[in-house]
This record gives sequence, structure tokens and C-alpha cells, in this order.
Amino acid sequence: MANYTFQSVKYFIYLFLIICIDCNCQNKKEIKESGKDVNLFDNSPGKYTIEQPDGIIKIDTLVLNKPMESDSLIQSSKLNFGVWFNNKKWSVVRNKIGKQEFTFTLTGRNAWGMIASENKEIPIDNLVDNAFQAIEIAAPDNKIIRNESRRVNGSIVRFLQLEVTIQGNKCVYLGYYCTFKNGSIQFITYTEKKLLAENRNEMETLLNGLVRTDAAVKDSAITPEGFEKKITINENAFLQYNKKIDEAIPTQIIQFMSKHSYINPELTAEIYLTIENNAYKLKFVKEESILSDKEAILAFNSLEMKLNSNLKLNKELVIEFTNEDLTKTFALPRGKDIVNKIAEEIFKLKIYDIDNFHSILHNKAMPFSELNIVSKVVKRLRGYFPEDKKIDLIFLNNGSDYTLKLFVLKQYWNMTSVSERGKWIVKYLNDSGIRKKINIMLVDFTTYEEIKI
Repeated sequence: MANYTFQSVKYFIYLFLIICIDCNCQNKKEIKESGKDVNLFDNSPGKYTIEQPDGIIKIDTLVLNKPMESDSLIQSSKLNFGVWFNNKKWSVVRNKIGKQEFTFTLTGRNAWGMIASENKEIPIDNLVDNAFQAIEIAAPDNKIIRNESRRVNGSIVRFLQLEVTIQGNKCVYLGYYCTFKNGSIQFITYTEKKLLAENRNEMETLLNGLVRTDAAVKDSAITPEGFEKKITINENAFLQYNKKIDEAIPTQIIQFMSKHSYINPELTAEIYLTIENNAYKLKFVKEESILSDKEAILAFNSLEMKLNSNLKLNKELVIEFTNEDLTKTFALPRGKDIVNKIAEEIFKLKIYDIDNFHSILHNKAMPFSELNIVSKVVKRLRGYFPEDKKIDLIFLNNGSDYTLKLFVLKQYWNMTSVSERGKWIVKYLNDSGIRKKINIMLVDFTTYEEIKI
């Protein structure tokens, strides 16, 4: 692409950032939430290749951390955030005027990045909706490829991948949108569409360097009243709890949350546990603005159900939010408008972890010996269950028979290859020692509708 064209691209990105930050319109588009990020079967023997379709927001947030190679930090002078980057690959310019705070250039390649920041907390949904509207204004010929929620270095962000056409040339940009305390950020990288495969890894590595720079949690000499005991999770996180609580309870909670990536080792986490009204109250120190973050609220609902289902607790556990001095409590929003009934049933299942990417969700009646067989089959069928793809199975004991549920988008339910692969998995299970009849169900992870095959 000629330099003239890329100057146009840069102008489009600049114009888009300014429009998006300044847009205070009401939301016009409904953001559709969905479930697991899974791969589907195709006609090639022994592997999944149909990826989760573009434009879907995941319920289970993808967790990403700062890459090791990103060893240089540039910090915002306006908000509590910074970007870790590799200074051998990226050059950066700090802009002292305007909302475009940083400009990045990938050395020797046609890829760039920009960050615009605003001293105003804008809910992520509004920030993204403003972005959609700004795209329509700045580049009507556009296509949204991906729209998903991620947890990057402990912060919830929205990831967008878009294609736009400028002067006949197709460009792609990858961007993070997030809200920090007292501010909002748009972090965008972009390149030509034909160069995306070449530049994507470096672009996402740069994006994943985004980090809050709030002071790390330090041990305090002052112990809040009613929280006499403390578990230090890491240098940035702790859980304090009431002396009446057996230490096995907070230990279980921390182990579960750490194992399932609810605690990021690099970011601040202040958690308090007490007993109130014959229930365990697990309180997270958060700004009240979290109540408007749909992805975060859904994640906390899921966590609450999973903790109650998977830990050995003698009381119900209830999640709440509190301010920094513990003087104000915010209830976790719940209800069918946040988690529908079928999704709730799934969140309440027990979890059998096979490895870091594969889990079996099962009911209490499922024998451990059968779960062990399923685990071995999953490890053996790496073509069906790739090592680097997040795939969960649901395996239920109905008494006289079992039910195996696979997450598959409804639009692919009628594909012969989908049902055939499901039947092959059941055959492997039977050949490996499971004697009961196994029913096969497909679950749509956007609506949680089901169908038997």
C-alpha cells in the first residue's frame, strides 16, 4: 500500500478514535452474549476445524497475560495504565496534545498502534457501541469480524477485530476497549488485510501488554475489624477473613479461583470473607461502576455458582462488592436476565479438570471411575480435542444411562459430520470401558437450546 494510502488509514484511525471517545449516544445495538469457545467437527477425519463464528462474545472470558518478551513499560500521564512492549520491535511516540496519547510503529513492517484515553468512566458496552456508531460514520464499508470479552492482565477488556475499506484498500484493525478507575481507553492496532497473517502475532503481543499501574496491594499494619486472619495469595493479592471461619474454607476458595484463572498474579485483588446471616459473604473490593459491566457480573454469577457446587462448604456462599474502606456493600445482580435457567444448571455442575484446556462438567451422581475413563479418551483423541483449544464436555449420570453433551452452534446441528463425530466419541467411550448407554446431545452455547442426536 502506498504511503499516501496509509496516511489516509492513519487519518481514519485518528478520526475514528476522536468520534468514538466523544460519542455520547444511547446504545443502538444489542450485544449478544454466548457461551463456550469450542471447535466443531468438519468432514476431515480426526479433527475439529470449524471455529467459533465471528462476532460472538464469550461467557467464559479468555485470560491473557503480559508476554515475557515485552520488557519496556510506558505509562500514561493521564490515567493509571501503561503498556509493556518490546522496544526492539516497536517504537513509541508520546503525544502531548489531544486524546491520542501514544502512537506505536512496528519496526520494518507496515503495522501501527494508537491509544486514546479519556478522563471519564464509560461502561464497556457503551464504549463499544460508540465504536460501532463511529465506524459507520467514518467508514461505512466495514465488517465486524470478532467481538469478544477478554481478561488481560487482570482487567476486563472488549476485543474487536474489524475490516474497513479506505480508498479501495482493505485494512484490519485489532483493538481493546476498557474502563479503568476514572477513565476509559481505546487501544488499537492496524495493518493491511493482506499483511494480517504476517503482523497479527506482534499486534496482539503489543495489545496484551496493556496493564493497570495502580499501586500493588501491600501488607497493612491495620487489620480491618472483623477480618482478623489473612491469606497472602501473592504480592498483589490477599484474602482476609473472620476468625470464626475454619481456615480450610478460604484456602479452598483461593485454590479454586487461582486454578480457574479468577485471580491474576500481576494485578491487585482485595477479597474479604465473613459469616453473615448464616452464609459466607465473599466480598471483592470494586468500584460501584462494576454493576454496569455485564461481562463482569456474569463472570461473578458463574463463579458464585461454581464455588457453591465444587467446594466442601457447610453454608451457602454469597458474592458481594465493597468499597476500599469496607463501609459500603453492593449486592451482586442476579436473575434470569443475567443467567438463564439452562445456563444456571450448567454453572452449577461439578468440574473435573482434565488439563488446562479441557474439563468435564458433571452431576454429583457420576462415578469418579467413569470420569477417569472420559479423561483418558479426551487425552487420546487429540484430533478431536486439540491441546490448545478450550473445550468442555457435559457428562451426566441419569441412573439407567448417561448423557454426553457437546457445545455446538445450532446452525451446525444438521451437519452429518457433527453427528458422526459425536457418535465416534461415544464409541471410543464404550470401547474404553463405559458400559451404560450414552445419549448424545448438542447444546447451542448462545441460547443453551439442546437437541438429541
